[in-house]
Amino acid sequence: MSSDPEKPTELDGDISAFDSPNMILGGVTSATNDTVRNNMFYFSPGAGPRNVRIGYDVSVNGTALFEGNYVVGGSQVVDITYWNDLTMRNNTFIGAGRVVALADQGPTGYTWTNNRHYRDPMATAWREATTDYTFSGWQQATGLGGTDQAPAATPTQTQVFVRPNQYEPGRAHVVVYNWGGQANVAVDLSGVLRIGDPYEIRNVQQVLGGPLVSGIYSGGTVSIPMAAVTPAQPFGGSPDAPRATGPDFGVFLVTSGSATLAQIR
Repeated sequence: MSSDPEKPTELDGDISAFDSPNMILGGVTSATNDTVRNNMFYFSPGAGPRNVRIGYDVSVNGTALFEGNYVVGGSQVVDITYWNDLTMRNNTFIGAGRVVALADQGPTGYTWTNNRHYRDPMATAWREATTDYTFSGWQQATGLGGTDQAPAATPTQTQVFVRPNQYEPGRAHVVVYNWGGQANVAVDLSGVLRIGDPYEIRNVQQVLGGPLVSGIYSGGTVSIPMAAVTPAQPFGGSPDAPRATGPDFGVFLVTSGSATLAQIR
């Protein structure tokens, strides 16, 4: 993972050199044998340049698998630079700008299957080297993504991910992409809590504040409010003030049993 996001690649084009992506895989030396699986990434509309960078600078990397990830937002959703063997499968890419930028011209050793690109397929939002294409044009130019799809509209059904903590029973994170614009989202916590468990749910943007929801779990779903909260300010300051992401997007911490606010701290 690079600690120098300010160094531009040779193919930055109209993307600022001083970006702060949600993730960089690689650095100025070669990366290999990497797996990025089942992660969720988000930039608010109008915020963030490149969301995810797979590869960095002009280094030629070895082998990587990017699978089952859900990447939303940014002026450029996914930026890919120089791999000998890269597999991209079962990912979801959603954005209003450029969806994919691929540095390699005529790539070999790349496998793309069953990815979904939510963007108007007639927009020139897919890049190979220095040329932007429509979705089908990019498929033809690169030879990639034959089983990929490009729905023209953003999703309309709210997407919920529940990630139990494998080391602490009764603790989980819930990630909500609120495409349906719901004021409250029903989340099934039966894989996290047992009937009779006391529980609390906090918005991670205000995790040290009081719980949004608390009670005794009776089974099934729990309703979580999606209203925006004021994000806590980072210690030491930040070049960009944190943005409230609700009601469009929310991440929530579920705790139960002996987990207390002191332990969360």
